[in-house]
Amino acid sequence: MFLKVLTYEMWPSGWSRKRLHLPILALSLKLWGELEEAKMTNLTKDSFGRQIDYLRISVTDRCNFRCVYCMPQEGISLLPQSNILSFEEITRIARLFLEIGGQKIKLTGGEPLTQKGIVNLVRMISSLQPIADFGLTTNGFYLKKLAHPLFEAGLKRVN
Repeated sequence: MFLKVLTYEMWPSGWSRKRLHLPILALSLKLWGELEEAKMTNLTKDSFGRQIDYLRISVTDRCNFRCVYCMPQEGISLLPQSNILSFEEITRIARLFLEIGGQKIKLTGGEPLTQKGIVNLVRMISSLQPIADFGLTTNGFYLKKLAHPLFEAGLKRVN
């Protein structure tokens, strides 16, 4: 399994000191340019040889609901805002993922629509090329207010 956990000791200079889980080893190596193009294809395959072309990015750990399936009765420890990736960092990760052959990106949370400026983030990511599919997972509470701005910003799908 290709799982790379980057901690603050491993971040490239100039990046915030935050913790990040990347589902593809190739993506973390691409951050430093340490990987040749020929090797990227092999590293973006799972243990069954399937091409990995899909990245889920959690933009927040906050949610406006307290559903039993994702919020234990005792609650969860929320990350300080300083540990949440900036929109620029998220966009850079998305760009690098597309550069190594990724095609689909989905924003998740918590509830991504609680994140201030989410429409701007959608606009930033939708401007990246080539992106075959760009979606967002939501509980739908804020969709009445945000559906049209998200569509205008380039979001292709909501579930």
